[in-house]
Amino acid sequence: TRSAFVLQARSQAMFPNMLRRGALALGAGAGAAAVSLARLPQAPQDPRKRSWGVRCEGVHDITTGARQHGPLRILTGNAHPKLANEIAKRVGVELSPSTVNQFKNGEIQVLLKESMRGCDVYVVQPTCNPDPNTTLMELLIMVDAARRGGAERITAVMPIYAYARQDKKDRSRAPITGKLVADMIEVAGANRVVTIDLHASQIQGFVTYPLDNLYAMPLLESFLLQHFADRNIPQDDIVVVSPDAGAAKRA
Repeated sequence: TRSAFVLQARSQAMFPNMLRRGALALGAGAGAAAVSLARLPQAPQDPRKRSWGVRCEGVHDITTGARQHGPLRILTGNAHPKLANEIAKRVGVELSPSTVNQFKNGEIQVLLKESMRGCDVYVVQPTCNPDPNTTLMELLIMVDAARRGGAERITAVMPIYAYARQDKKDRSRAPITGKLVADMIEVAGANRVVTIDLHASQIQGFVTYPLDNLYAMPLLESFLLQHFADRNIPQDDIVVVSPDAGAAKRA
């Protein structure tokens, strides 16, 4: 089976003779689950009443040894649904149905209308203008909903990373809000973040989970070269301007 899952269970004196012998291997058809056994840490007690933990670490393809994830799910909030739809079309899947709205008091409500159990979930949500606070909160709640729904892996796709400019303490009592956002995403339940052109690459060091910083420069360079060539604009007439000192190097 291709369903990938993570399971942690505790049982009291459950098959102690079998568990003491080490590892179990479960196989069926084209997949096999690797199961590791470890006794859960606890205070000394009667050996006849020990608690044992069984942890299943995913489904593996027995032909290649590669780990397989569950069915693909793509979710989005209200920040840029058109972008998420285009990504889903390119991938060849339907956008997972969901509802993201607000209560009368302004609180955000998220309803996922499709099962997330054992799935490989991607939440596409730029945290950008005109309201980065709302879009960030939508992202966090959607990630939390997918995690509580039993998703096997959750990736937050953030083309624009909120509060990335606040990445250092440049004056007394200044917050490092970029680090705060990174922590919030982890606590919500994301296993990975994909973003584009971080304001500062050092933000990747804020996190303990994988953060992929993709670079748009090759695409921009290719587009501009073609754009100027189509209009017969000589390179000597082209000026590249930076909006601030941080982007001067890229310019």
